[in-house]
Amino acid sequence: MSYFVSGFIFLKIFCFLSTKKQGDISLFIIWCVVTSFIIKSIVIVIYPQAQLHPWIATILYVSFGIMLAFIFTKIYESKLLQKLIVWINHKSINNDVWKDIIDYSNGTTIKVFLKNTPVVYIGVLISHEENGNDSWFVFKDYIAEYEDGKEFNAKTCSYPSTVAINLREISRMELFYNEDTKVFS
Repeated sequence: MSYFVSGFIFLKIFCFLSTKKQGDISLFIIWCVVTSFIIKSIVIVIYPQAQLHPWIATILYVSFGIMLAFIFTKIYESKLLQKLIVWINHKSINNDVWKDIIDYSNGTTIKVFLKNTPVVYIGVLISHEENGNDSWFVFKDYIAEYEDGKEFNAKTCSYPSTVAINLREISRMELFYNEDTKVFS
């Protein structure tokens, strides 16, 4: 168990936080064992007495795995690492384009054109999924502009409202950024 659990917990947390796919189960199990071995080795170097107490050792391995998952996620998502990867091979570390073009810190306003509906939505993106064509995008402070010239402005509504749009229904999107955006840097 000491050669699997801490690595499993580390990888599950890291995959969840960085929105990476787990991949093939047999390869995942191998990565769990390798990661657990590394975690166990580091803990034994830092705290040699851990080998004498199996329950304390297990708690230390799992705790260290959880802590490392958060640290590795921060490193993995850092702008410095992303710039380094782009500089080395002109490729993004992200699995989809959304993490590269959405400004999470300063906000991104998006104009959405739907395929089969005569309405255009303009709003501030507050959330989105990363499920391929089954992804949903949620906007606040949105305006719905209809083909006949009418519009609905969520800001004038007497209660907070959002709109969720499925990616399958979208023909194109136009993105607008704050002047302070770091998306293009």
